[in-house]
Amino acid sequence: MSKQPDRRSSLAIGLDLASRVTTIGLEFALPAAAGYGLDSWLGTKPAVTVAGVVLGFLTGMFHAVKMASRMPSGPGRPASKGGSCEELPGP
Repeated sequence: MSKQPDRRSSLAIGLDLASRVTTIGLEFALPAAAGYGLDSWLGTKPAVTVAGVVLGFLTGMFHAVKMASRMPSGPGRPASKGGSCEELPGP
């Protein structure tokens, strides 16, 4: 089973990548910010902030590794899934 070449424009591919990177950044930051807000509201500093930082780090790293494992690599861009090393045509 060979991977089909991506027929989207360069702009569409760039916007897709930008949205994925933004999502990962928010996954890192939002749990920590929510933990800080809860700590301020409950007066339990820094317990929930630390839990939010740990949760955000784990979630963000999981999705970053998952995204990196699905991205083609190198100039020839061999497929990273399915065991195929065929070259994919460029845009």
